[in-house]
Amino acid sequence: MLSRSYKKYLVLIGLFALFVLPFGAAFVIYNSPQVHQLAKKNHGNLLPPIHNLATQNWHEIENQNTLNAAALNGKWGILLVAYPPCHHPNYDISPLVEKRWKELDKVKISLGKDQSRVVLIQAFPGLNTPIGQQEGELFIFDPMGNLVLHYTPDHESRDIRKDLKQLLHASQIG
Repeated sequence: MLSRSYKKYLVLIGLFALFVLPFGAAFVIYNSPQVHQLAKKNHGNLLPPIHNLATQNWHEIENQNTLNAAALNGKWGILLVAYPPCHHPNYDISPLVEKRWKELDKVKISLGKDQSRVVLIQAFPGLNTPIGQQEGELFIFDPMGNLVLHYTPDHESRDIRKDLKQLLHASQIG
């Protein structure tokens, strides 16, 4: 049998383990870079500096209208980088952009009741794109006109839909 003095130490060690070890484990997990990579939920690249779209006019893909900042205010949106047909070398819409338009239409329809909260717009490389000059790039912007996420032309539409659905669910505006 253990003596009385050893039992006191065991109780003290047990209390230490019960109250201090969880904080130490949380500290190690929080500062571990591998854990942060596993917890990433978005598929696009998060844009750290704020790029605001309010100062420019845009071309709406669905209705072929020109939009200004007032029309975009209060709506989430997807910005597609594409050359206008008159500036394209073949005077035709590129297959990549045409494919992206169809994918974006499907993404918007798949949002269900939230599809009225989203607008699809087009930007022209070199003229009014805030960053990125590659045709087929996508950006998601918030209701205040700030770019939030960036997608390269090879990103799948499924990833864009997941990110947009998550943003719309978390958002109280737009």
